[in-house]
Amino acid sequence: MDELKRQAQAAYERGRRRLGLRQALLVLPVGALAIWRGSALEQGPIALGVFLMVAAFAWRGGALGRAVWPGLLGGTVAFGLPLLATAGGLAPVGCGATAGCLSACIAGGVGAGIAIGRLAGPRSSLLAALAIAGGLAALSCLPLGASALIAAGAAAGVSAPVTRWLIPART
Repeated sequence: MDELKRQAQAAYERGRRRLGLRQALLVLPVGALAIWRGSALEQGPIALGVFLMVAAFAWRGGALGRAVWPGLLGGTVAFGLPLLATAGGLAPVGCGATAGCLSACIAGGVGAGIAIGRLAGPRSSLLAALAIAGGLAALSCLPLGASALIAAGAAAGVSAPVTRWLIPART
């Protein structure tokens, strides 16, 4: 009977690892785009960190696992809005703490916070979802300047719990 338990546990762990890697693969296109836009030395470690964080959270499951999807969706918003602003010429790359950069990153952070606050269920980790989204936001806001990244993080950190309080997620 002990052998059967060991085999069942091994199969369960293999399945959890596969789940973690499958969900972490969703980070690769975002990371590749960020590396293509910027520097592999700057963006590569951040993308790898987000990849490993998503894989670990999904593998672990529980509140951390339930935070992966809201974090990925919110992070995509936080990554995409500054990217669109720089592509549209509203916030030129390398602009640092100018109004265009800060506005794009704050808008991305607010969008991420609203998405996470709305999508993260009451039993998921809000901090884990914000960590994933923050990592993805760093891929687009960090080249704009550290102040832009801090602004995005602050906006997401405030808007997520406020959104969760105003509009509770479906259970």
